[in-house]
Amino acid sequence: SSPTDIGLQQVAPKFWDVFDLWATPVAETPCEEVLNEFKFSMGQARLVRSPERLCLVCSLDDVSNSRKQRVASALPDFVFLADTRSPTDVIAATTTPLSVSIEALPRVDGEPRKRRVTWALPLPTALGLDFASLPELPRKAELNDGGLELGVAENPSLTYALQPAKLYVCASYLGDPQDAAAAPLRKALAEAAVAQGL
Repeated sequence: SSPTDIGLQQVAPKFWDVFDLWATPVAETPCEEVLNEFKFSMGQARLVRSPERLCLVCSLDDVSNSRKQRVASALPDFVFLADTRSPTDVIAATTTPLSVSIEALPRVDGEPRKRRVTWALPLPTALGLDFASLPELPRKAELNDGGLELGVAENPSLTYALQPAKLYVCASYLGDPQDAAAAPLRKALAEAAVAQGL
């Protein structure tokens, strides 16, 4: 093959390139509105208003008592209700912002510390605010995830919720939500929000 042929093979779309573009859910324009931007000790922060919307809320109890397990780093397997690699009649869109919260659960004598990890995933706005239009969710017994199988997580849940309109302050962070470095960032961000009168 000539260099020209090799170059054309690299830039010409192949069948799977075209198929993946066709099968990939569309990206939804974020509904959030940035009201203000300000600097704080660890970077740039934004004050954001988010509208009321339906969310898919899932949670697990992290029983590993270790940051090394990174339970909060990835969505549980049971969140993926449909295979988005092939086109379906299901309304599918990539949405933002996904949020994750980590809450310490009350300590029980003789047991390791547990933390509830909860993810809220906004549903496409095309679904509106009507719970009746949403597909039925799997029963608790059908919720499977690698963390459950490995014994580092338990008590899975999956439900729909109406997330109220809210104001929040955020900043860019390239690490993991369970990184030790995330705690000082959260603290500095909270202090900066108070200093801004929020």
